[in-house]
Amino acid sequence: MSEQPVRFTELLTHERPHLDEIVAIWLLRKFGEQRFPGSSTAAVSFTSVRKLSEAGLKPEDYEARGILLLGVGGGRFDEHPTLAEGRKAGDCATTLVAKELGISDDPALAKILRFVRAADVEGNASPFDISYVVKLLHARYPTDPQRVIEWALVAIEAKHQEQVRFFTVVKPEFDAKAKVEEVTVGQRRLRMVSIDSDEDGIHKYARSEYGARAAVVIQRRSTGNVAVFGNKQAGVDLREAAKLLRLAEQAAKGQMVTTEEERLVAEGQVPGAEEWFYHKQGQMLLNGSLTQADVPPTRLGLDQIAELVKIGLDPARLKPLCQSTGRCIGDVCDWYQWSLARCVALRRPIPDAP
Repeated sequence: MSEQPVRFTELLTHERPHLDEIVAIWLLRKFGEQRFPGSSTAAVSFTSVRKLSEAGLKPEDYEARGILLLGVGGGRFDEHPTLAEGRKAGDCATTLVAKELGISDDPALAKILRFVRAADVEGNASPFDISYVVKLLHARYPTDPQRVIEWALVAIEAKHQEQVRFFTVVKPEFDAKAKVEEVTVGQRRLRMVSIDSDEDGIHKYARSEYGARAAVVIQRRSTGNVAVFGNKQAGVDLREAAKLLRLAEQAAKGQMVTTEEERLVAEGQVPGAEEWFYHKQGQMLLNGSLTQADVPPTRLGLDQIAELVKIGLDPARLKPLCQSTGRCIGDVCDWYQWSLARCVALRRPIPDAP
């Protein structure tokens, strides 16, 4: 007669569990049923070093009783050093669980695993990230750890669902629709992506290592609204692009209301081109957004917007004739009316030699 497999009814961790142990609980509940039967519904309970010592049980004794130890007791999911062995270097309870379940290479879990490991092993935390907030909530509800755990589990699940969608929905859409091209920004060649998509995460995917590592993303929704996202870390400056789009928008309406240089590059909205909001700090040009959904769509086409952004991005770009002669050819040039800084510099007379 074959021995019946152990059914796990309890997940045992330390009091006031950190984000590490909470994510380990989440992993076991969500992915652990086949490897550890019962873990999807197992209750969470708490212990201490003293209680474990008094019990005098080995990790395998707990497992034989249907109890999985998380971050305590020297078991398979405890990275801390014990009298018998040293620390499991580079791991935490979360990463040990992920490895045991064979899911540590799941791209939808990659960000979660990296973050938890950094927070737990390296002590990386900021006052508003989830690992720090978990500690604050334990201090706020010192006798109700279950409340803290349930709050964190909701947040972790939301992040995971975002990542699942990132790879199962956003990725295929990006692969099918994205136009990726190289653009010149000063002395560098960067990537720009233009795409028609209603996916909220498409610009993040385009900028990611999985997409195009794009420095600029232009996204047009089915409503016709467009957003331009620039990467400041890549040295992207959308100031002149804002000017060009605002001028082009007014021209498309047949009425020029704002033409002054200072106002055309100003943050926020400008009269006559209210469709475009320039977010200077974030280097974004927004023709509406998730929080401002009632902004009228631009009259400009996606290709036109992309070309104007490319012109605005490269402060050294000139018309071929101007480039070759080093002189402004005047109002016969379709760029003349824009008064780009690079063009204005060519119009200034060369001072006589002393």
